[in-house]
Amino acid sequence: MKVVCNVGCLTIGIDWDARSIILARPTKSEMLFVQMVGRGLRMADGKTDCLILDHSDNHIRLGFVTDIHHDELDDGWERQKAIPKDREVLPKKCPKCAFLKPPKLLACPCCGFIPVPKSNVVNRNGELVEFKTRNETIKTFADPVTFFCELKHIANARGYKSGWVAHQYKTKFGRWPSGLDGLVPVPPSRSTLAWVKSRQIAYAKAVKGASWR
Repeated sequence: MKVVCNVGCLTIGIDWDARSIILARPTKSEMLFVQMVGRGLRMADGKTDCLILDHSDNHIRLGFVTDIHHDELDDGWERQKAIPKDREVLPKKCPKCAFLKPPKLLACPCCGFIPVPKSNVVNRNGELVEFKTRNETIKTFADPVTFFCELKHIANARGYKSGWVAHQYKTKFGRWPSGLDGLVPVPPSRSTLAWVKSRQIAYAKAVKGASWR
């Protein structure tokens, strides 16, 4: 197993076959959140899922990336920014003797007390648990029978030939379907639709690459 640790370097600039993402950076930005998780949501050969380990509560703060959607784009007009005002530096009270220290003076001239910087970060033990969406239960194509039925539904809706289902099934599981022809088609899950789309993109790239040779 290869592990890459980075701080703000690979967030939006890689296209690797990443199968697990550890979120250690909290953020309030939906765009940044989608980009970080998106490093592991890209399709790849043999890839069926991606494990997201969220240590930063981003999912609690922003929800699932699949649920983030906006009907309108930003209009592009620059927002007026408030002009920062010069703040007057005021004396501070010594926490030990209550003497008012002059601005920017570290040691108290009355008692000599020097404050020690304190961190507000609180650490506590915890346990990672699976975080499921409340809107729906996302299906996976781990079940070959369900996957076959979903492929039949796609083929019927798009007018594909009957052989398309068998070839897609063999591509996914490495074997031809047997005894499944009489099954009833079922509406495809998002994961199955995404997998079919990834195969179509891969085929289109292969055809385009061959045309340049």
